Amino acid sequence: MFHKKVDSIQTRQKKTSENLSVQTVETIVPCHSPKSKNKYFKTYGQRLRERMTTVFCCVCIIVFGIAFLTKADPITTSIGENISTNDLSLSGSVLSGSWAGTAIDIAHGGTGQDWSTATQGSFLYFSDTGILSTLSTGTAGQFLQSGGDGADPSWANVTRSATFVIAASDSSTLSKQQADYVCDGVDDQVEIQAAIDALPAVGGTIIMREGVYSISAYVTISSNVTLLGYGNAKIIDAVYIGELLYVLDATNVTVDGIHINVTKTSGGTTNGFGIYINNSNNVTIKNSNIEGTSNTTPTWGVAGKNSNYITFDSNYVSGIQYEALSFWWNVNHSIMSNNIMVENGFGMVIERESSYNTLIGNTITNSNLTTGDILVRNAHHNSVTGNTIKNNFSLTYKQGVAVENFSHDNVISGNTLVGLYDSIAIKSGSQGNTISNNNIIGKINNGIYLLTQNNQVIGNTISYANSGIYVSGGTSNNISNNKIVGNIGANGNAAIHLSGGSNNTIRGNDILFSTGYGIRFVGTSESNIIENNTIADDYSLVAAILGVSANSGDTNITISADPCNLSIGQKIIVGGEVLTITGYYNPSATPDTQYPRTFTVTPALASNHSSGVEIAGNNAMTNGIVLLDGSVTNNIIRNNVIRNASSHSIYYNQSKGAITFFKNIGYTTENSGTSTIATDATSIVVTHGLAATPTRVQLTPTTDTAGKRYWISAKTATTFTITIDTSHTSDISFDWRAVVGEGN
Repeated sequence: MFHKKVDSIQTRQKKTSENLSVQTVETIVPCHSPKSKNKYFKTYGQRLRERMTTVFCCVCIIVFGIAFLTKADPITTSIGENISTNDLSLSGSVLSGSWAGTAIDIAHGGTGQDWSTATQGSFLYFSDTGILSTLSTGTAGQFLQSGGDGADPSWANVTRSATFVIAASDSSTLSKQQADYVCDGVDDQVEIQAAIDALPAVGGTIIMREGVYSISAYVTISSNVTLLGYGNAKIIDAVYIGELLYVLDATNVTVDGIHINVTKTSGGTTNGFGIYINNSNNVTIKNSNIEGTSNTTPTWGVAGKNSNYITFDSNYVSGIQYEALSFWWNVNHSIMSNNIMVENGFGMVIERESSYNTLIGNTITNSNLTTGDILVRNAHHNSVTGNTIKNNFSLTYKQGVAVENFSHDNVISGNTLVGLYDSIAIKSGSQGNTISNNNIIGKINNGIYLLTQNNQVIGNTISYANSGIYVSGGTSNNISNNKIVGNIGANGNAAIHLSGGSNNTIRGNDILFSTGYGIRFVGTSESNIIENNTIADDYSLVAAILGVSANSGDTNITISADPCNLSIGQKIIVGGEVLTITGYYNPSATPDTQYPRTFTVTPALASNHSSGVEIAGNNAMTNGIVLLDGSVTNNIIRNNVIRNASSHSIYYNQSKGAITFFKNIGYTTENSGTSTIATDATSIVVTHGLAATPTRVQLTPTTDTAGKRYWISAKTATTFTITIDTSHTSDISFDWRAVVGEGN
């Protein structure tokens, strides 16, 4: 019965547990005594009540706890006070508040920065103040480049260049097959420009294959582009559009091996440029052929404006009406080198405040405008060095190098100029220029023509000129160490001719074989110095200056400085042997072959002579140094050598003003001696040996004059007279010194 009751209780308990969704596991402890049953077992109702009471208490605790937390005041802290981890939830969302004064919400990402408008593809980075910033998206194809520690990142272009090939409409089939662009012979600038524009920002090379490219609008060459001609690539101007190739606002541009034709074939009146460079730097034009046809519309070959570091090298320019190569306006630190220019208006021009440029090693032939094959106009600190200019004799007033319009501090040096009217002209307010070591040859009017002041003319060689150096109104010029050979001296001109110049120095010049005047002053020429010059015609020092060479058995003698007036039948004396000139090159022939000359002599030398070379000349200059016309005052003539003048070594008008002469060889301006008035005589005529009438004679008695008065009278070009007032019973002797001018 006991076990049956237990089973019954367990059955009911199970049902009740199922109804409460609570499963209770109960251990059945067996009991063999009725008493133990009351001690260890409770009725079902008792146990159920106890459990319900426990559940109720737990529920009340939870409810009251939640209510307490909800109603409690929030915990606050002060700035700088630590926050205990017990005060923060371990999870959850911050729904409101601010960060550094900026509202915190979803759009700001909790950082105080608004990213809601950031462009798609932007990159985040920290700035130098630690603020999170965005880098713009850049351009497609760029890459992100670190600036290193302490610098922001940036976008950078790919540095790889490209090469495109263009073929002309008449290029070979193979060239067209290999080309990226093929022109059709009409408006070919379209394909050329497309190829240039297709290059990446870092630039590249455009190769133009052989053939003719006909354009009707200019082609713009941008930065970092090389336009390279392959074969005979020729660009022609179809409608005379102006510039064919235009370099504008660009750097690092090269045009190499392109043939450009600037020719008017139909319509158009615009001035034409083969290549025009404007506001650009580091541009090179080389190995190209620029040609034109002279017509009524001006053409230029290559011109630069407002640019620096431009190079024109090894180009051939012909048929351009105006300027073949031009630093036209404000071009600086640039160079023209090794170019050949034939039959253009001008060869090379530097003008309009262009400075610090170099023209070197260029050749200019037969330009057809008169003002300057090389023209330096309103330009400063430029160098014109080692160029060759050749021209025909027929173009009147043609100038080789012209420096004008207030150009200053330019150097014209080491150039060869042949057959020009005025080989080098410095004019129009230009000063401070240096003309040195130039070789001027040919049937010319003036070798060097100066109309300005403060210029240096040093070490030039001038042969066969009407006037070697002509100074017109120029002041304070230094003319030194020049060699003037075979001066013609037509129309009263001289080897060195000053017309109205003052304060000039003429020093150390060699004037040889001149048929006119050696040095002449005319007009108002004041306060000039003429010293240490050699003016000669037939003495051994001429041979030394010219550099005559002869060896045993030679039948030819070469005279390196071309005495242009030597003639057949003239004698050359070498070591005592007389040789006769039997033939030489005609001085009126082509000028570039007449200098230096080789003279044929006979008989041949019988022995070797190393010294004693002398040239004996037939031609004599008329006058050595002449100061004649106008106001010629306060000039100094000293230490000059003047030989074989047929008329006067030095000739001047004594009424024109004070002139100082002394120590001139060939023109005696001072002499001294002793003369005696004999017993019972009152005068003596003295031959003074001076080149002209003395301006001053000094007497010093060397014996007792017995109180006699004495003086100089009757001065002439050859004599003067010493006179005493009455005769004496014994001889009276005098030392005398006579001078011409104010020398001492």
